[in-house]
Amino acid sequence: MADSHLRITATKGTTTGTAWATWLMVVLAVLAVAVPQPTWAQRALIGSEGLDRFPLTDQDQKRAQAIIASHPSLRGQTIQVEFPPNAGLRTKCEQTLSFENPKRDRMWGNVQVVARCDKPSFSASIPLRVRVFGQSIRAARYLPSGARLGRDDLVVDQTEITDAPPDAAVRVEDVLGQTTSQSISARGWIRLNSLKQASVIQARAPVRVQIKGPGFQASGEGIALSEGAIGDTVTVRLSDGGQVSGRVVGPGEVEITVK
Repeated sequence: MADSHLRITATKGTTTGTAWATWLMVVLAVLAVAVPQPTWAQRALIGSEGLDRFPLTDQDQKRAQAIIASHPSLRGQTIQVEFPPNAGLRTKCEQTLSFENPKRDRMWGNVQVVARCDKPSFSASIPLRVRVFGQSIRAARYLPSGARLGRDDLVVDQTEITDAPPDAAVRVEDVLGQTTSQSISARGWIRLNSLKQASVIQARAPVRVQIKGPGFQASGEGIALSEGAIGDTVTVRLSDGGQVSGRVVGPGEVEITVK
């Protein structure tokens, strides 16, 4: 069409130019909606069905797994890395892909690993799932607050612990003899933040006090005015009526350091 503008002339006995223009705008709007346009999210998406062009090779996955296994939260753990069946890249990398762990404290469960390419230069996040297997420690029965843990209170299994809370205990020796600071339901996770050391000094119980300083050492006896676990600070009333504060170093033993 030579004229760059569409001219519609109204003539007698025909539809008016205004009506034609309105009809044409409606048709164009319908066509614009009917023709699908890829969104930015679709163009940038990686690992979605129908969009992958260059799937990760077996060697790519092995390198990614090695990087994941080096994460501090996975050291000493038995893991299984699961990639989605359609994981891949929208751009072909002409060189060997390198991988990096994201900056996060715990590389368990549904995570992402960063793939980097130098030629052409680009990076992409690859979604995957890291399954972790190890020792789970749960309560054998309901444990009230203040319960001192023994082996009969624990159920220890070798199982998947991917969804365990971050502070879940994984070593029996870390919990034996500890006291619960809150109740734990039957089969509930034994969490380190829910435990405290058992008191080795009871309030109003006799204690031995050791006083250490530069070039001297003395000892005596007193009565504890509060209970405490190893490492706690307690107040002791001495035989002469004076009161001192010291650190619990053992059952019935308090140490005072003088600088």
